[in-house]
Amino acid sequence: MQKNNLNLGIRISAIVVLIISFCVLTVLALDESIMVFENGVYTSLAGYINPTLTSIAITITNFGSFLVVSAVAAMLLVLPLYPDVPSFRKQYDR
Repeated sequence: MQKNNLNLGIRISAIVVLIISFCVLTVLALDESIMVFENGVYTSLAGYINPTLTSIAITITNFGSFLVVSAVAAMLLVLPLYPDVPSFRKQYDR
């Protein structure tokens, strides 16, 4: 029983620390005080920037754009309208 109380205390402490950290980061971001940290991180990572990786990251980011998500949703909605397309279930059912 005492071990359960200890685990509960640790969990509550961790949650409180995370909430306080989130609040501090939010205030710093809204106050734009975090720009010093952001610039420091960018400066340290700038040497690793690769054009190939940048284009891959941009492509992955564009997969989540509104147009791509809308097109995929439209295709998924239209697909059941074509019953001539053989289903995979029929192909693999025995």
